[in-house]
Amino acid sequence: MSIFKIILACIFLINIAFSQKDTIPKAKKSKIDSLYIENVSNHLSVRVYNIWKNSDIIFTNIETNKSLILSPNNSVDLGLEFDYKWLGFGLDLGINKISNDDSIYGKTNRFDFQFSLYGTSYGFDAHFQKYKGFYFSNAKIYADTTMSIYPQLNDMELYSAGISAYYLFNYKKFSYKAAYVRNEIQKKGQGSIILGAYYNINSATNKTGFTSDIIPDSIKSLFNITSFTAESYGLNFGYTYTFIIGKIFFINLSVSPGIGFAKANIITSTNTINNKPLLSTNYIAKLSIGLEKRSFYFGLTAFANGYAYNYETTKIQPSTSNMKFFFGKRFGMKKRKINTKQNAQI
Repeated sequence: MSIFKIILACIFLINIAFSQKDTIPKAKKSKIDSLYIENVSNHLSVRVYNIWKNSDIIFTNIETNKSLILSPNNSVDLGLEFDYKWLGFGLDLGINKISNDDSIYGKTNRFDFQFSLYGTSYGFDAHFQKYKGFYFSNAKIYADTTMSIYPQLNDMELYSAGISAYYLFNYKKFSYKAAYVRNEIQKKGQGSIILGAYYNINSATNKTGFTSDIIPDSIKSLFNITSFTAESYGLNFGYTYTFIIGKIFFINLSVSPGIGFAKANIITSTNTINNKPLLSTNYIAKLSIGLEKRSFYFGLTAFANGYAYNYETTKIQPSTSNMKFFFGKRFGMKKRKINTKQNAQI
């Protein structure tokens, strides 16, 4: 475990070094194929957005396939971002909910930091989350479907931290920056194989367990866990592709399944179990959809990162995700020049 952490830390340091190197204009010109990617980082880009962040846990009994889905009551953040050359800065500001739904889903206190860095060939994603207050989002399958108030675990706490680094093989023709940072423009459809590594730690606890009185006793008996702490680490291998439609619409899809090991400390209502490292699975998925008109752009991005590991007959699946709607403006951009001399000859 310690060796792996050292190796992973080295990967992250190399990633940062290469990301800084990618900000040098000469290096960019030698790496990027201008027929596929246009660098517009020398124009100030300002965008506003609203972002929804989430962190769920799913407990599934493997024998019966019955599940409990625990979700926080989330709010929406309003944000503002600036990008110019190698420098990027963004700030999220929490806003009050439009609807007062605490009585339905309970109140959630949260600190949620999610961050992504996109270099030319390297990049990484990181998060740190602290949530208190959850509700059973799938409770209706076990109770009256007309219920208006979801069962709540107001004292349940979740901590989650993780980081993943990756390498893009086709970085000369494919740009992650074009899909998610918008300081480059993908001119033609192109994709790339992704190779990466990840490390994540999750901890959740609730003194009375992760069930509720509304859950039937036959289901409650399947889930006697009161807290757990788990580390997972491994490798991801996937693919990403950006579709360009009509020269102004873009869609990026990115999926990186992973496999590795997980070690968990489980506390149940009767005892404490320390599992030896077992095989675990992981996935990282990204989506970007938008419209590009050189001087302005708008669309949405989504990110999801999930893990799965087993304790006896229970599968534990923590996940983190976000969805962002954005509108951006580039200053000083000119329209593409039309070759009038060639048109005159025709």
